[in-house]
Amino acid sequence: MNTILLIIMFLLVILGLLFFIRKQLRSEKERKEKIQDELDKAEEAARKHKAYLIESIQIIAKGVLEEQCGVTEGCIRLKVLIENIAPHLLHHADLKAIQLIFDKTSHIPLLNDWKALTASEKETFLAEMAEIEKMYRSDVQAAAHFILQYPFNQTQQ
Repeated sequence: MNTILLIIMFLLVILGLLFFIRKQLRSEKERKEKIQDELDKAEEAARKHKAYLIESIQIIAKGVLEEQCGVTEGCIRLKVLIENIAPHLLHHADLKAIQLIFDKTSHIPLLNDWKALTASEKETFLAEMAEIEKMYRSDVQAAAHFILQYPFNQTQQ
């Protein structure tokens, strides 16, 4: 009788352990699925963000070419956007003008700081920007053409 009782106790322990192991495996599987779902969502968000950046870059490049966007403003926006999607491109020979204009105009106030300037301060900065734009307009237009042809979708972030 003691042997049968002992066997029953061992069977109960084994069943308990099997139940515990099965519960742990199920929990681990759910955890892995949750992590995979989060990764999938993050990848989708990254794809959407990349598509948004590409579209923005192309719109601004077209705007520069069609003179719907100022050269200085276009260069500032393009530099920041390209920096977020393909920073290595800013060192490309065809895009040097964008970085150059960005650097030459980096001291000019933007947004609310621009609004806070007096009319004569704005006029001084506008004259400076016009001179820079006159010097580099053709280089920036060539850069805009390059950007419109560049295969951003094939680059890694």
